[in-house]
Formats: sequence, C-alpha cells, structure tokens
Amino acid sequence: MEIDRYYVKTRESIYNLAAAVGLIVSFFLVDYIGSWMLLRDFQLGRIILKVSSPLQILVIVVAAFFLLECFDSRVKPKFSLCPHFLIMGTSNALTISWEEIHRIRIFKEKISVQFEINSRKATRKESIKHVINKEDLVEKIKQYSSKYEIEFSLEYEMQ
Repeated sequence: MEIDRYYVKTRESIYNLAAAVGLIVSFFLVDYIGSWMLLRDFQLGRIILKVSSPLQILVIVVAAFFLLECFDSRVKPKFSLCPHFLIMGTSNALTISWEEIHRIRIFKEKISVQFEINSRKATRKESIKHVINKEDLVEKIKQYSSKYEIEFSLEYEMQ
C-alpha cells in the first residue's frame, strides 16, 4: 500500500516557534510589570499580580501548544493520502476514510473536507499554504475524489 506524505515548509515551523517565544516573553513581561507597579502603586500592583498568575498559566499552555506544533510540523506530515484514508493535521491528526467523505473543497489555500462521523456531518479545514508539492497534493485528492465519487471543487488557482 502506497502512502503519499506531504510535509510543510520550514516557514510554518518558524511561525509557530516565533509565536511560542513571543508568549514566553509576555509571561515574563507581565510579571515584571506587576512587580514594578507594586513599588509605584501598591493597590494596582496587587491587582496585576493577582490576575497575572492565571494569565501566566494560560500563556504557558498556549506556548506549549505552539511549541508542540512547531516540532510536530518538522517530523510529521501535514497530509497523508493512501487508497483507503485521508489523514489531515500534525499533532491533532484526523484520519478519515474515503467512503465517509461527502465533499472536498479547495479555496483560498485551504482544504475543507465534509465527512460523516458517528452518523453526523462534520467539517475539517486545513491550510495548504506552506505545504511542499501542494499541486501534487491537489491532483492526488482529485484522483481519489473521482475514484470514490466525492464532490470536488477547486475554487482557487494554485500559484
């Protein structure tokens, strides 16, 4: 069984890494502002420090998500195609059987897949903006769509 794997360019990993670093810097910045404000205005400083703890926890969780996306995009493919399944995503990968897919739509450098899961319809959208060989990916999806009689629409010309 042949599996076609499509990875992302380095640019997407750099974007995720930059977002994580920016969040980590904001973590320290909020703490610094709270400590600095404590010396200037005690009441306002206490309020900032009280609010900063839950905010810092949220920042760490989101930064960890971006770091995970950064590392996963370097190792795992964003799209995998085989004659039986379409796998979309890296860390939050979703495996969809071709028989469950109702419609595939490509628009504005995004792939939107409508499929049935647990007897209800769902939609998954993934960006193909930074995917290597995206023209080949679109051609393979078009082939599988015609093979499994899936409604396919291309509303955007590839560059």
